[in-house]
Amino acid sequence: MAARHGLRQPDPQRTIRPPDPMSQQLLHTGPRGGTIHSHASRQGDVFQVCLGTTCLLCESMHVGMAHLNRMERTLQSAAAGDHRAALAA
Repeated sequence: MAARHGLRQPDPQRTIRPPDPMSQQLLHTGPRGGTIHSHASRQGDVFQVCLGTTCLLCESMHVGMAHLNRMERTLQSAAAGDHRAALAA
């Protein structure tokens, strides 16, 4: 009867499954407090780079390190600029 109305039984291969549980591991902490965590699941690893309230997801540790270094340099430059502005006032 279901086939007559265009309905079909759900395919067990295509059913929506809950997301995979991910394991998390701290891999690196930068000198300014930024962190890189590895998140592993059955689909592969992803690397979360965070500094303050800003986080990025990267496909490799190498790319994550580059982003963290840039983020920390930007923070350091901004802090140095604020310090120079306070001295000039």
